[in-house]
Amino acid sequence: HLDCEDTVLLERILARGGLTAREAKLAEEEGKDEGEAKAVRADDNIHTAISRLKNYHKHHRSTMDWLKKIKVPIVEIDCSGSKEEVWQQLMAIGRLMRPAVKLPSAAAAPTSSATGGDKGVSEDMQWIA
Repeated sequence: HLDCEDTVLLERILARGGLTAREAKLAEEEGKDEGEAKAVRADDNIHTAISRLKNYHKHHRSTMDWLKKIKVPIVEIDCSGSKEEVWQQLMAIGRLMRPAVKLPSAAAAPTSSATGGDKGVSEDMQWIA
C-alpha cells in the first residue's frame, strides 16, 4: 500500500505538468514540439485532484478491510520521499517477495536470450531481478 499525505500528492500532481492545460494547448497550437513545451495532462488540476482524493478516501478503508479479511498481505510504503527512495522501497519488497512467487519450470520458461541470460525467470519477473 503506497501511503502519502494528501498535500504531497496535490503538490506532485500540480507540479507534474509545469504548465496549465491552457498554456499547453496554446503551445501546441503555436506548433512548439514536445522538447519546447512540457507535456501536461488535462486532468492535472486542483479540482480533478481533489475529486480523486475524495473518491479515494471514500473507498479506501472498505477496500483495505476487504483485502485484510481475505488474507492478502499488505505492505505499507511511505511515498512522501523522493522517487528514488520510493523506488528503492519497492525494489526491496520485490526482492523479499521473490521467494514466495512460484516461477515456471526451466522447460516452460523463455530462453535465456529472452530474459537477459537469467534462466528460469519469466519475462514478467525481470523487474525484480
